[in-house]
Amino acid sequence: MNRISHTSKTILTSVCMIFASLLLGGMVAAKPWSVAFEFSDSLKGWQEVHNPKNADVSLQRVQMPDGQWAADLSIPDDEKVIASLVRTINLPEDKGVVLEISGQYRTLELKGDVQAVIQPLGGSSPGNGNWQVNPLDTTDGQWRSFEMTCALPSDAKKISLRLMLVRGSGSLQLSGLRVTFLEASELDDNQVAELVLDDARPAGHVTPLHLGVNTAFWFPGLYYGTLPTHNPESHREAFIESLQQAGIRAVRFPGGTTSHFYLTEGKDVTDELLLSLDGVGNVSSAWPKGHYPRWEDYRETMREAGMAIIYQLNTSFYVDEKGKLRPICDSKFTKASGLADGEEHYEEAASALARLFDKGVFQPGDVDYWEIGNEEFAKMTVEQYARIVAAYTRVLKQYDPETPICYTGHWEIESLLEEEGVLDMLKGKTFHYPFSQWPGPQQPHNTAEYTSFAHTDMGITRSLDRFMAKVNSGELPAHLKRSISETGVYKYWKYDPFRMTCSFAHALAYANNWPQLMSHPIVDQAIYHELESPFFGQIMYHAEFHPVLREWEWLDPEVKPQVLDTDPEGGAKARQRIRKPEDFTSMPTTRVMAMLSQFEGADALLMKSTSAHALGQAMIGRDKGRFLLFLSSPDDYPVGVRMTWPEGWPQPESGSWRLLDADSVAAALDTEYREREIPAPLPVNGRLEVVLPPYSVSLFEWKVE
Repeated sequence: MNRISHTSKTILTSVCMIFASLLLGGMVAAKPWSVAFEFSDSLKGWQEVHNPKNADVSLQRVQMPDGQWAADLSIPDDEKVIASLVRTINLPEDKGVVLEISGQYRTLELKGDVQAVIQPLGGSSPGNGNWQVNPLDTTDGQWRSFEMTCALPSDAKKISLRLMLVRGSGSLQLSGLRVTFLEASELDDNQVAELVLDDARPAGHVTPLHLGVNTAFWFPGLYYGTLPTHNPESHREAFIESLQQAGIRAVRFPGGTTSHFYLTEGKDVTDELLLSLDGVGNVSSAWPKGHYPRWEDYRETMREAGMAIIYQLNTSFYVDEKGKLRPICDSKFTKASGLADGEEHYEEAASALARLFDKGVFQPGDVDYWEIGNEEFAKMTVEQYARIVAAYTRVLKQYDPETPICYTGHWEIESLLEEEGVLDMLKGKTFHYPFSQWPGPQQPHNTAEYTSFAHTDMGITRSLDRFMAKVNSGELPAHLKRSISETGVYKYWKYDPFRMTCSFAHALAYANNWPQLMSHPIVDQAIYHELESPFFGQIMYHAEFHPVLREWEWLDPEVKPQVLDTDPEGGAKARQRIRKPEDFTSMPTTRVMAMLSQFEGADALLMKSTSAHALGQAMIGRDKGRFLLFLSSPDDYPVGVRMTWPEGWPQPESGSWRLLDADSVAAALDTEYREREIPAPLPVNGRLEVVLPPYSVSLFEWKVE
């Protein structure tokens, strides 16, 4: 039983063990196989014996003296037949809460030439069929043992246990069915993550700017989603609802490199600029003219949605007092456009910015963070960029003095900005993709390796700590923050982003990395790249999903809403494309964003595990009368968590647990993963214990009076 005991220790929530005896006589033609099953009163009664070859198979049910029930199955040993016992188990209501919280596991030990199948019944989501089954085939003397662990869907109301008995040349041993429920307190250290506060640094304060997305101005959903509501093509209400449900709290516009291609003065001059840059930086003259938001419409929509706005100023082009498109200096994009004139127009560009304030295009309070350009280290010299930053900063501080400003992370730029007298006016230095390591697939050609991807840890904290050390040592100004105005959570060119970004594995990777940004005191903004696009977007508009390829792509503009959806469970239909012509469709990661958005206004601190088992990144937060705990579990088995309640924190009197989980890391559609809210466990004697389901993300919220 040592091996059985060791196996049961690896099962972290509920264990179904088959262990018992079969007493066989000599193997002669007259002797039947006799198999005894033993199970508790709440599970009495096998319902069916399936015998495809119509052999002389019998099943009898008898009650044992000790109150247990047994089923006796007999199969003639001279028949090479397959017979199966089918037992449908109704899950008791009083255990339903346990099932829903823990995401049940079962272990079967089968000895002999036997196959076993467990399948859920009554689960509401199609994704419930994707069970994680881990067979172990071992030999112990004359017995072959098959041990399986299967994740039971948390919303299933029944389990169907099917044992298929295959006649073999040796003896056969099976045993009864037993269902038990284990608590976190019963688990050993190999099954549990013991969490402690990572108090080596002060807590970070979470603001809306830590919960942002990049919004490139030319994406179709942004255009239709920001049109005024009186426009018959407008989908503003649906767009605002999708942003709010996703937990997004800040937006960056015009969005990355596209800030060099957009001019706030209007669509006519922006269309002229785009035409001059045809074929440069993903610019295409084939786009419909003006098929992007006016700044006024964008601002109105985002304010209505409650979004903080990060606005990127164009550092390549400006519009002069006569309305003419002009270059600021000779740089990458001005040369590509054919507009470069060999001269420098820094003060003229600053005057153009001042005119936008004078005309009311920009007003104090419109913008929550000014960003001067995007990645100019790849587009112009540090001297050119420093002059632009200085000219723009003086104007911004004159017209909008309370709004912070960040600049691109050009090397050695601080001394130039200090010479210009503007360094102290700047709050943040931007950094994109702040990773200490770039893990890729185990095999370079396996670009959809979901399982290892779900465990991605980019080492963000180590990178941020190095920046903070430079600030603390005086190498960088003491007031300077790290503005992460654009980042993802993996190395795009190592994986297939079209499949990975829309998967539940990406949601788990986001859950493991984003808390490192939110809780770090040196970070004043954290913006995910991107809101919309099949490549790395989190909300798709006018798109279709390929169930076989497991990826999204934009629909042709001519596709109309009446195109039929497909049956997600379905045979030949599953090979068709699932089309969403008029919908804003969210990826699984937005559900994690929505959880993390609950930390807005809280002081947040990372937690670390001192036990053998490591979770995804854990984060705890405190805000007035509420306490938050964010946990992710990227493994395919349940994990116990133990934590000492922080000293000085009042004991909570109630709590809720928002749980997001899936049966497969490849899940992408909202029918393939689950989200629900259930009561949260409370600390007992200063200790919190809980069991997390596999492939899950959890947000606990407790309140005190």
